[in-house]
Amino acid sequence: MDHPVIDLMHACVVKLISPQAVGTGFFVVPGLIVTCAHVVGNRKTNDFYGDPKGTIKVRWQDNDDFSTATVLPDKWMPDEDVALLQCHPMPEPHPPCVLLGRACLTYDRLSTFGYPKEAQHAEPATFECKGYSDDKPPMLKVKMDNIRGGMSGSPVLNMETKRVCGMINFTDDKNSMLGGGGVTAATLLSAFDDLEALQEAYHQKHPTWYTEIGVSVPGDLKVQVEAKIAETLDGPGLTELVNGFQKEFLEKEGVDAKRPAAISAALVKLKTTDALMLVSLAKESAIKALEKTMPVRGL
Repeated sequence: MDHPVIDLMHACVVKLISPQAVGTGFFVVPGLIVTCAHVVGNRKTNDFYGDPKGTIKVRWQDNDDFSTATVLPDKWMPDEDVALLQCHPMPEPHPPCVLLGRACLTYDRLSTFGYPKEAQHAEPATFECKGYSDDKPPMLKVKMDNIRGGMSGSPVLNMETKRVCGMINFTDDKNSMLGGGGVTAATLLSAFDDLEALQEAYHQKHPTWYTEIGVSVPGDLKVQVEAKIAETLDGPGLTELVNGFQKEFLEKEGVDAKRPAAISAALVKLKTTDALMLVSLAKESAIKALEKTMPVRGL
């Protein structure tokens, strides 16, 4: 047994096996698996991997015949290197699904779990975030552990926020500890436009992940966060809150740091999946203000 949220992440991970490739994926909502586009398709030919019927074998934990899946054609995006697969039949009982969160800062501690090609079982790796590339969209860069072949599609858990902040998709050297990088959760949520709403609905109905990280159920927390935002922006805490937000975040969201209304809109836009981003990017004064009005464990 590991940290409860790490064990929970492990239970979301599957091995994807086709005649052409082996890789990793993870459940984001029941019946839907996220992985890298290159794990399940050929970018040069635009062909999907699988048997003659296009079916990919899904292994979960020790169950080699857990399920099968096919690539959703309009959700295979080789430029972003992301893909969404539909399980059939729907597994019962269904494994848990990860909780995605956009927040990840340099030096954050990260954990992953995936299936190296030569290994029979999934294996963990731990990293440190070293920042983001200037690719469009930006890629998450990690260091201090080995990313082996077959681990593409593994979820990246941020141990600071206890949410999955990305997905492994490349290695800097599979034979060393140089690390590599991956797709950000922000890219996943942007690529699959209905995923955020599906995630919110799932975790409201199945709050196990929220229970493990010690926060309220999504709906209640969102109301409290938005109420505190409105209160802060109407009071003298505005300057502190503006200064507390990192320049990178404001630039990424296209927010004019001199316009309170723009900042307010950006903050309200942060839904429950990003509640911890609000805390992590605010200054100490803003955090204390949140704690006074939101006595919720884990914030």
